[in-house]
Amino acid sequence: RYLLARAGYGQTSKDHRTYILMMGISGGEDAVQCNPHNWPGNRTRTFCHSYIIDRWDKLKSGDVIDYEFIIGESDKPKTSERLDNYNE
Repeated sequence: RYLLARAGYGQTSKDHRTYILMMGISGGEDAVQCNPHNWPGNRTRTFCHSYIIDRWDKLKSGDVIDYEFIIGESDKPKTSERLDNYNE
């Protein structure tokens, strides 16, 4: 907490919870952002990053953030391939 506060990320745990790190996993180098508005030209990441921050307390581990379903471009939400392909 001390380092987060010294780096300008607030003083309390409540402040720290508003900083959700998101990164792409498209292979190779990709950005990591804590600000949803730092995804230039990528409406999907910008929207989904804000969506996650706004709903952090309601999300469960493994939830899929399906941009197309949320904005009404698809009728059925996507599911994680993890549930079908990997045993935990």
